[in-house]
Amino acid sequence: MVDNDVQLSLNGIGKQFRRQTNGRRRGRAAESASSVDGPPVPVLVDVTFDVHGQEFVAVIGPSGCGKTTLIKIIHGLLPAEHGVVELNGEPVTKPSFACGLVFQHAGLLPWRTAQRNVEFGLETKGVGRAERTRVAAEHLDLVGLAGFEHYYPHQLSGGMQQRVGLARALARGPDVLLMDEPFGALDAQTRERMQEELLKINESTRKTVLFVTHDLDEAVYLADRVVVLAARPGRVREIVDIDLPRPRPPAADTKSMAEFVEKRRLIWTLINSSEEPVGTAGSVGSAGSVGSEASA
Repeated sequence: MVDNDVQLSLNGIGKQFRRQTNGRRRGRAAESASSVDGPPVPVLVDVTFDVHGQEFVAVIGPSGCGKTTLIKIIHGLLPAEHGVVELNGEPVTKPSFACGLVFQHAGLLPWRTAQRNVEFGLETKGVGRAERTRVAAEHLDLVGLAGFEHYYPHQLSGGMQQRVGLARALARGPDVLLMDEPFGALDAQTRERMQEELLKINESTRKTVLFVTHDLDEAVYLADRVVVLAARPGRVREIVDIDLPRPRPPAADTKSMAEFVEKRRLIWTLINSSEEPVGTAGSVGSAGSVGSEASA
């Protein structure tokens, strides 16, 4: 059941980068010349939407539309030139324990066991050794890795490494879990198993999740709503309700449902549309509404 309160709010997020111009000189002179800023390149424009408590929202769009940049801004790793991100009603200005972040690659420390990798985030919070051990073991069990506590990353499959990364993020007790294409590097069979496992884990933890993906099937299968971004500069084209039952049936069964096929077709059409998004005054706080948009 989704909490009606807004937990994460994005209002008018804009971001641009500057091209680096290359000089023709060699040595230090060339290094200096290559550091000159070129014209700014808009990456995100007026991105506005809300995420409610315990809601699972997926973000999808064409390659290069700024999905990863957006999730870094939400986490506080990058500043936005325009707009405000609010978490639990407070502006986000830097990374905090209130957000857990899972990237495409698990980023595990190779010299630490699975147990010690999960404990790492707890160490940064100043949690005592006995409590770290207990919480890490509990979360490894949650992600299906009980018995693998003392294995090193090189002894684990790609899917198992991602489970450790997920356990590490959850163990810190975040209010919101941010996931940036966490299954993108996995083979198709492992990715589908991980999607099913993530849904089971989320049923038990009831976390608010913002999930960035380039995979249409993954977005529709996992999410309560899908935020569709237009091509660069990224801006909200539409927010699509996913009216599929929860808990979700196995992936093979869900993906054969007429509702799944319909939503997938709709999102595919939106992603590949050549029309510019048209700004609307409608609220994005309620399911099924269209995001506040701006043409680039």
